[in-house]
Amino acid sequence: MTSGQGVSGINLVIGYDPTALRIDQATEGTFLNADGTATTFTQRIDASTGQIFVSDARSSSVAVGATGQAALVTLNVTPLKVASSTQLKVLSITPSVVGGNPLTLTPPTQTIAVTAAP
Repeated sequence: MTSGQGVSGINLVIGYDPTALRIDQATEGTFLNADGTATTFTQRIDASTGQIFVSDARSSSVAVGATGQAALVTLNVTPLKVASSTQLKVLSITPSVVGGNPLTLTPPTQTIAVTAAP
């Protein structure tokens, strides 16, 4: 994520094809805690629907939001079958911004080629 505005938290839903990929783990990236601020990170992987739900927020005692560029979340993925392409797609992203200023984000789609499966 890249932001020049102070982001205090984010809710994110990522979609994927559960017949092509298994999401083994979703871990917190460094965007919200790069400056050492404590955060609360939760994630839930729903393999039946192919969705990953992520929520991350900076401590409410910190009045300054995160800025700059860094990862929001890191996914550990196992391919389940060979596929010429499959996608990881941000289905929704809702940032919380310090000061209430609106932040407009364009959700990316990442296309992946799976050339070998276990």
